[in-house]
Amino acid sequence: MSEPTTPPVRPSEARARQRVVELLGWAGRELGLAPTAARACTPELVDAAGRAQAVASLPAAHQELLLRAGGGGPGSALVAIFGTDSVGVDAMIGGLGLAPMRRTALERAERSGYELDEFDVVIRVRQGREVEYVVTGSPDPPVWAFLEGQIDPVLRHPSFTEWLEYRVLRAVKRRYPLRTVHFPGPATVR
Repeated sequence: MSEPTTPPVRPSEARARQRVVELLGWAGRELGLAPTAARACTPELVDAAGRAQAVASLPAAHQELLLRAGGGGPGSALVAIFGTDSVGVDAMIGGLGLAPMRRTALERAERSGYELDEFDVVIRVRQGREVEYVVTGSPDPPVWAFLEGQIDPVLRHPSFTEWLEYRVLRAVKRRYPLRTVHFPGPATVR
């Protein structure tokens, strides 16, 4: 009798996870974050966040972000990158008097005549103005958004990792407006 084995990791999943690791490292260097700023979450907590989103599983890139830095709070990597926007596992699950991100997103989507289905994962909420989400099924899916003043959802970024890269760049430019930013990997200088 053979022992059970875990399925092999798909190359696209490994690339997506590795890119998140690179981007978090880059964020730490560019923003001067303390080593403790990336507040890792346990797989069980990340699974609970997925259940709060009512999806079977999170895309690999999103899951990797939450596993490595999904805990927010003062001094965290998430706060340095996203400010007061709801992004981490606490926001996904809800608590401290706040509704889970998915509920907030559903209210916004319904105002536009849309619904979120069992494949949509809310990844960021800016209260009252923006809701960003991905559709599961790909390790590094495109990022869509419901925006204030728009009726239909719009494509924000062609992949989760490009979205994360943009959010890090934006955080660096907010903190150091005159700095030339050098991207890790194949991206260009901005």
